[in-house]
Amino acid sequence: FVRSSVDGATSQPKSIPQEAMEAHSQYLRCLRLNTPRSTLTQRLTCLRHISVTVAALKSCKNLLHVNGAHLTNLTLKDLSQSIYMTLARNIQLLDEDTLPLINFPQLTHIQLENFLLEGNDDLITRFLNANTQLTHFSLIKVHQWRSSSQGWACFPHLTQLTIYSPLNENPALLDLIRHCPALETLIIKPSGVNVYATLCKNLRECCPALTTVRCGRTWTGGWPGDMTDDDCVSMIQVSAHLVHVELDVGVFKIDLGQVLLDAHGQWLETLVMIVYKGTTFSFESLGKILQTCPTLVSFEMRCIERIGEDGLSDDGLGLEMWGSYSSQDLYHEPWQCPSKGLYLVPWQCPRLERVRLEKCVCKMNLIFSHGHGSAVEVEQDGAHGGEGLDDSEFLAKIVVHGWMLDRDLGTMAEEMVNVEEMWFLRDKVFERILEQPRMRSFSIEGYEYSKRLVTIGK
Repeated sequence: FVRSSVDGATSQPKSIPQEAMEAHSQYLRCLRLNTPRSTLTQRLTCLRHISVTVAALKSCKNLLHVNGAHLTNLTLKDLSQSIYMTLARNIQLLDEDTLPLINFPQLTHIQLENFLLEGNDDLITRFLNANTQLTHFSLIKVHQWRSSSQGWACFPHLTQLTIYSPLNENPALLDLIRHCPALETLIIKPSGVNVYATLCKNLRECCPALTTVRCGRTWTGGWPGDMTDDDCVSMIQVSAHLVHVELDVGVFKIDLGQVLLDAHGQWLETLVMIVYKGTTFSFESLGKILQTCPTLVSFEMRCIERIGEDGLSDDGLGLEMWGSYSSQDLYHEPWQCPSKGLYLVPWQCPRLERVRLEKCVCKMNLIFSHGHGSAVEVEQDGAHGGEGLDDSEFLAKIVVHGWMLDRDLGTMAEEMVNVEEMWFLRDKVFERILEQPRMRSFSIEGYEYSKRLVTIGK
């Protein structure tokens, strides 16, 4: 397998000399082309994977035609993702010669990136409709796919649909879902208000094979989730048999853990929940999954900071939501922190292999900014009430049980994490982990641990 790439900035081949590529072009199977290279592409006739910009494709009209019999993966994109005028102009460069409206018999994966369709969606729709054998379709930063006079064909083999584009700007994609009867995996990002009711209705009515829903953010940090409690419940109930669930739920006021158990507790295997930091109720609710889900294999809880209207972190959110405990208690008594809902009740997950907890611990700047002095003052006050083990003590403990530290990303110091609480939470969660016979991986606040495989003697 040879991968050839052309750099968009220099238009020069990367790592493979031009002469070598031309001499062996019939053996190349993968091409990524950002700029026009018509002389090179004339000899490429056996490509399996093509990633090409609209401008580059326009310069080599026969690229898709001559590779049609072998092509399995096609990515069509525009590099000017933030310049709408350029996007609109470039999409108009497409025509039936450049993007032939024929069936490519081996084509199973299509990805569209960085397009502002703005009424120019008929050609793309017709191209897709000509290739109903697709199994995977991805849309990244696609805007204003409003509708098509063509309508959608049925895609009986499409099993995975990825939409990292706002659904409220692309109503044609909501309609597409109604034409994917074999859909098993839906991957979307939070998509604005007034979308989930239609989305969930279409999934319930037309996608009976759906087993995986991933509705999570596609960037680090970022915006708060915009799903209401009703949206969350609807997403959980889109299928009678969800096995893998990822939801960006922000703050929720209903018992989502119980909703998940009631709907999918006998077959749920993977759960990723992204919530606002510091809500006692969220830990207690999701802790129920660990207590009573016999099929669970992987549990991940990621806490985020709420973003205020000014785009900055709303550090004041958490403490007012942490129940009756004062901010000083969070340092003196880490066992009173909201994350205790994860470990107070024994876990009943005999198939559990992986647990990841990210940013589930209070930040020290929250404590110090709520009327209890500086870090130095708290240290001098002798506030070390936690019973958790420090790093060296914890490492000595886990080694005895066959565990080891894989990686320390050092996020605690950078993010002013309450070390006492983290130590305590880590220690208590590890006690629950030891009760699970299949546990292999554990991550908390940048520390990643794994269980050593038992080596059988020769």
